[in-house]
Amino acid sequence: MVKRIAVAGHKGFIGSSLVAALKKKGITADVVEGKIEDSSTAEVLVEGCDILYICAGVTGGAGFLEKHPRAMVGPNLTLHLYLFDACAKLGVKKVIALSSTTGYPEADHPLLESEYFAGDLHA
Repeated sequence: MVKRIAVAGHKGFIGSSLVAALKKKGITADVVEGKIEDSSTAEVLVEGCDILYICAGVTGGAGFLEKHPRAMVGPNLTLHLYLFDACAKLGVKKVIALSSTTGYPEADHPLLESEYFAGDLHA
């Protein structure tokens, strides 16, 4: 039986929608508060968790990403590494990582979900 579900990044676009959807299904999810700055912080945030949804991420908006396409890669990899390591160390049973930042191919029209993996990814 699942004892604790936690959501990191609950204030963002995906995380807030996830928490609302879980609540509609009668599932209580703890929200992970605080900034994940190192492995110790990550361990404190996930301690006692059975399932962790990682919706957290460092973002800068479309304009910033267009000018600095790789600026978010390092910080997001580090954030996820801290969380994955903490989950492995503390025995979290399941980790689900979600993202939405520019994971779509170049297109000259609004994309359908079925077109998500068609072509080269937007850089």
